Amino acid sequence: MTPITIRYQLTLKIWAAANAVATKKLNQRHGRSAPLQALNILAGLAYVMPIILALIFELNPLWFILPVLVLIIAGQLMARLANRSVWKETLQQSGTHSLNLDDAGLSCHTGVGDILYPWQWVWEVSEEDGWLAIVVGAARFYVLPVANSAFPDPAARQAFLAALKEGMDSAQEERERRQSETSPAASETAETPAASSAVCASVANACAASLPPERSTLLTDLRQLGRILLFRAPQPGTLTPDVSKLLLPVLLYFLLTLGIQIGTRGFPGELVWYSMTEVFSPFALVALLAGLAALVGGNRQESGRLWMAFSLMLLLLPLVNWYASRGGIRLEALGVHKPARIVTLLVCYLPYLWLALAGARLAERLTGRRNRSLATDLTVFVAFTLVFWLHSDPPYLWEETPDEKTDTARLNVQIDEDVLYGQPRLLEQQLAAIQPGLPGVAEIFFLGVGGYGYQDVFLREVRSVEQLFLERFHTQGHSLILVNNPATIQELPTANHESLQRALQRIGQQMNGAEDLLFLFLTSHGSREPLFSISLWPFRFTDLSPQMLRQALDNAGIQRRVIVVSSCYSGGFIPALQDKNTLIISASAAERKSFGCSNDNEFTDFGRAYFDVALRQTRSFTQAFEIAAARIAEQERTEAREPSLPQMKGGTDLQEQLKIFESDTPSIQTGSETGR
Repeated sequence: MTPITIRYQLTLKIWAAANAVATKKLNQRHGRSAPLQALNILAGLAYVMPIILALIFELNPLWFILPVLVLIIAGQLMARLANRSVWKETLQQSGTHSLNLDDAGLSCHTGVGDILYPWQWVWEVSEEDGWLAIVVGAARFYVLPVANSAFPDPAARQAFLAALKEGMDSAQEERERRQSETSPAASETAETPAASSAVCASVANACAASLPPERSTLLTDLRQLGRILLFRAPQPGTLTPDVSKLLLPVLLYFLLTLGIQIGTRGFPGELVWYSMTEVFSPFALVALLAGLAALVGGNRQESGRLWMAFSLMLLLLPLVNWYASRGGIRLEALGVHKPARIVTLLVCYLPYLWLALAGARLAERLTGRRNRSLATDLTVFVAFTLVFWLHSDPPYLWEETPDEKTDTARLNVQIDEDVLYGQPRLLEQQLAAIQPGLPGVAEIFFLGVGGYGYQDVFLREVRSVEQLFLERFHTQGHSLILVNNPATIQELPTANHESLQRALQRIGQQMNGAEDLLFLFLTSHGSREPLFSISLWPFRFTDLSPQMLRQALDNAGIQRRVIVVSSCYSGGFIPALQDKNTLIISASAAERKSFGCSNDNEFTDFGRAYFDVALRQTRSFTQAFEIAAARIAEQERTEAREPSLPQMKGGTDLQEQLKIFESDTPSIQTGSETGR
């Protein structure tokens, strides 16, 4: 190579442009790495979260947006000024640049020092506006700028570019030669005749096809989750389909779900065996999803890898479900209002969206052809969203056990002759004590039911509410309670389906149907089915369903009734019981729990709010509900609990009669027809 030497001086504009090109090269080469992408995501969240919180708490987002924008703009301006100051000083120190091209490489001489770039470190050259950009260095992103003023005419510029290209081509040939020398397959191919090479290749392919493919381990596959979540392709040779490996994700999914439920619901408890089959449901669905994605993408050979990848992604579902539920609870407890509902949903359900997008991107990479990539993305995204929606409520694997069950000495009921023959006698005595209503006078008949026998709070609550009605609504001779509790087994009739039916029958016989009102209060634990717990060991009572209660009420011929059900999931009783002559109040919505059933409490939370507070302030059953619901909402917001959402439905034709009981007069004692 004929040596070429050029001399020139750089302007600040060219130096700044060279730094911009170098930054672009750096981002292209290293900007897609997982750590940098993770940092970019965190930076984006750090910027967006103040805006989200401002919307949630109904603050003006400009108070957060403007300071952040000011900081960003100020930071950019300061960085720009600092860079220009550094560049200007560097240019002053560098002075005249001198470049020399020879067989050794590209030598650069400036006022700051000399450096030699071997041809192996000279990668590319591009023509920019008024200068040349030469990419040099081992990292392949440093840009050496050459001003066009270095060339006296276009011919000299072309000669420089030709010499530069000659050196780069020779370095590329040297790299290829060294690579071929280090490849044994290449050297053997060069020495083998063409016919022999073809035979050997066919034999090698046949042998390779007969050998089982090398399978990746589950640990190796788990490491691919990070790449998948960052929308990167899994490494080759990973996620090999293996039925034996698929058993471990199912087991891990079960253990994660169980561990989260034990942590949130408490210990001790018991495993809910009948829910075990629900663990397999999402894995069956993603198997179908993998096959569908491969079919739509036109590459069925990758369905096994997709199945494996989707199964591993399900391991994040228990954590995402927990985050969504706890995040929603916290935000709702802090008082999220309508303008921020959409933002709240985005915050809580963003992980589901992220997983669905990551699954769609993975399916496109593994199976999607160029003309089918959009169809593959849409299919997997919609199907994955459906899978997450169907399984956003995790399998119910753990049921907490009340601490009181451990106190067997207190809880066990001794079944002797006194109990065996005494219970029917107690019920008959209570039923006989129900007096008939006074003709022409609107009266309230009270029936209280405490269903769960292992916690004293239900006994205390029923007794307190009965006393409240005696004092406030004059229910003497019209009151009856059925309670399950070891302490009262020889004092009060137990609560069960039979005793409830008989009590309602007796009350229905003694009421004046068009004038009187039944107030039925039930307090216990509840379940999602929904069922009202009726339990007292060793009796094997049947839990009460809404249909059973409705049938008992209808059979008793009771026309007008107010029903209060205080239990978890008690809103599930509303559809079967509400009508125009029945006002039903529940302590919680059908899908929510209620609180306060600790053994040491005098009332449950709803019982205290409705009976002990609201009904002592007003005699209106509907107004008392409004007071209690507001009190419960405030209490649960303060304690950061999931809102129980008490409900009140029905009773449209009861309003006029209910107004009769809103005034407190002694008319019922005197037989007057004046309303109370």
